[in-house]
Amino acid sequence: VVPSSLASLYKLSKTTDLYIITQLPHSGHQELSKYFDAHTVPSDKSPHGEWEEDRLEKSICKSLEDAGVFAAGMNRDKVAFCETTDGRGYIARNIGEELTKAGRIALHVDDAPLSVDWLTNVCRNTTVVAIKNELNMGDFPAPKNAAPPFIVETLAEYFEAKK
Repeated sequence: VVPSSLASLYKLSKTTDLYIITQLPHSGHQELSKYFDAHTVPSDKSPHGEWEEDRLEKSICKSLEDAGVFAAGMNRDKVAFCETTDGRGYIARNIGEELTKAGRIALHVDDAPLSVDWLTNVCRNTTVVAIKNELNMGDFPAPKNAAPPFIVETLAEYFEAKK
């Protein structure tokens, strides 16, 4: 948890339906069935088994808990994990599309130019905040038929600019 973003996370947790999508290092599985076999346990609740949190997921959730994000109002079931930028973008697009169908507006914060490009061009009711860092140097593609992303260096900077 980035300390400079805590105030923003608390505010979002209290006032919005906050989702956090975290990209984890790739675990080396090349086939989806092997991946699921490695990360699920048998269960009476589902014929496919139940997802078993790994140590890294538990550590991230514990960090959010220790930082007070869950106590501020975030639903711990809305922390999602994936291993690729494609996966992160896919999850975010699905959440954005569901919110659009429900007539709700979404805010998505990302530092991957590919995810930012997908979201600005696909999810119409989504405001995209692009975080500039050393890897992307603030170089985000201009959307074809949508508003450009807000490019900032921190989440706090976006909220300070919106005051």
